[in-house]
Amino acid sequence: MATSLTAPGKVILAELGIDPINLSAKIPIEQLDDYIAVINWLTDYEPKPDAPNMEKVQGLLEAFHHLCEVENWEEAIKILSISLNTPTNEYLPTQLNTWGYYREVADLYNMLLGNFNRDFDAALLDTLGNSYNALGDYYKAIKYYQQCLAILGQLQEPSREGNILNNLGNAYFNLGKYTQAIKYYQQSYEIAPRYEILLNMGNIYFAMGDYEKAKDCFHRTMIKARENKEIRVLGGAFQSLGIICRLQREYEKAIEYFQQSLTIAQTIGEPLTESQALGNLSNAYCDLGNYIQAINYQQQRLEIGRKIKDRRGQVRALKNLGNAYFLQEEYTSAIECQKQSLTIAQEIHDRQGEGSAMVGLGTCLIQLDQSSAALRYLKPALEIFREIQDPMGEWNTLGNLGDAYCAMKMYPEAYECYQQSLIITRKISYQRGEEQILVKLLEYWQVYPVGLVSVTQKRQSAEKTLLELGKAYQLLGDYDKAIECNHLHLIAVQVM
Repeated sequence: MATSLTAPGKVILAELGIDPINLSAKIPIEQLDDYIAVINWLTDYEPKPDAPNMEKVQGLLEAFHHLCEVENWEEAIKILSISLNTPTNEYLPTQLNTWGYYREVADLYNMLLGNFNRDFDAALLDTLGNSYNALGDYYKAIKYYQQCLAILGQLQEPSREGNILNNLGNAYFNLGKYTQAIKYYQQSYEIAPRYEILLNMGNIYFAMGDYEKAKDCFHRTMIKARENKEIRVLGGAFQSLGIICRLQREYEKAIEYFQQSLTIAQTIGEPLTESQALGNLSNAYCDLGNYIQAINYQQQRLEIGRKIKDRRGQVRALKNLGNAYFLQEEYTSAIECQKQSLTIAQEIHDRQGEGSAMVGLGTCLIQLDQSSAALRYLKPALEIFREIQDPMGEWNTLGNLGDAYCAMKMYPEAYECYQQSLIITRKISYQRGEEQILVKLLEYWQVYPVGLVSVTQKRQSAEKTLLELGKAYQLLGDYDKAIECNHLHLIAVQVM
């Protein structure tokens, strides 16, 4: 295979024990065509220098498939065990994951499942879980992890069990089920205290709004990753610290972390991490009001998704690009991006991406005074998030539905949406989300017509919201705003 990513085809054939000269003497005639195909793909196939990553390793993949056809499983595994000449020198399937080809990796391992011993099946089930987790099919990922855990329990391999418990935590985290995620992370950490788990624990605290605990976990991860020269983990820690700094309005420091993460991703050839860093840089520049720079980074992220054919990544990039145009009040461009994101999400059955794009379209239409049209996107989005059990998506959609109903002067419906959203934030301990909904409720009581409730009822509701908002700001560490809310509450009570 004439490419710098692998050893020469003749070397690989020797490792596989395939002798092209004496092939017909050693191989049954009914298998001969497949073995000839293996030889041709490994020796004659030459990808173009600028070929996409998948085409660069197509010779190996085709050889793998032909070996599976003749049920030569041991030699097929040797193909997957080839270390590629990339900055990280990863094995073929690991490198495919790095490039974002999760579904293709899942297909490879599904072909091998059940054809070896239980120990090997456990490794395959772990990898299948990782692939489906990356694809956003979290329940299928959990199914594979649980099957793997059952096998490892029989084999009595606690260290591997610890790794699977960590992966289960990741899947439940992605579903927004933080209590279950923490349980699995803690079990994993008790078995093997690793810094990757610290990073994951930090993500949980972050999602729950406990930024100081999250920051501590991320900082400890960064120190340990540097000590052990784990560059990939270090890049993840930089991204996480950057996100925390951004939410704490330390934008320059956030950008510095994101840039460091971006540099690492580009150095080791990890486009998915590069894509995430570009997206985070875009968000930071959005916060600074530099929408041109934000759009530039998001467009780079989109180009990466298209280059590696990461359609799920394209869904996210287009959605966020639409959000950037929205903040710049370029609603036509924002709607176009969200529609493209929605189309791709529906084509690949990305339910989370579909719901997010619908919410993006709904928010644009509200700003264009087309709230009734917005409902046609927001209502199905709510159904999607409830169907896939995504509490964060449900919280966000309910908040936007409340805005749409408010704009339509349908105040009871708006209030019901805000209340449901508030309940979700408290159920999953999402303090930042609680603060946002309480702000919406405070604005709601300011526009709510006096004729629908008494003046006293309206005032009391506004006072209660102010008091709750003050508590929310205090928990978030935003003490100036907490004091302001409590001061306003005190004035309102004194006026009564």
